[in-house]
Amino acid sequence: MSRKLPTLTAEDRALLDRISRLSPEEIQALPLKDMHDYLAVIDKIDPYAVRGRIEEVLIDMGVTNADVRRWGARATWKH
Repeated sequence: MSRKLPTLTAEDRALLDRISRLSPEEIQALPLKDMHDYLAVIDKIDPYAVRGRIEEVLIDMGVTNADVRRWGARATWKH
């Protein structure tokens, strides 16, 4: 079974192009909104990549499952 490729808008492609040209230092200094937009585009391309990378970062930081559950319980979700 072949996987359908996502349709990216011109804005999505421009964001990916802009971020791909940044140095690691510039990427770390990205505003939260730009990082959120970038992750949203990556999520369109491969939903599991974002989750996997977030899990890797949390493990590297020493965050436990209990910490994540506690943060989730305190979060206010607005949809």
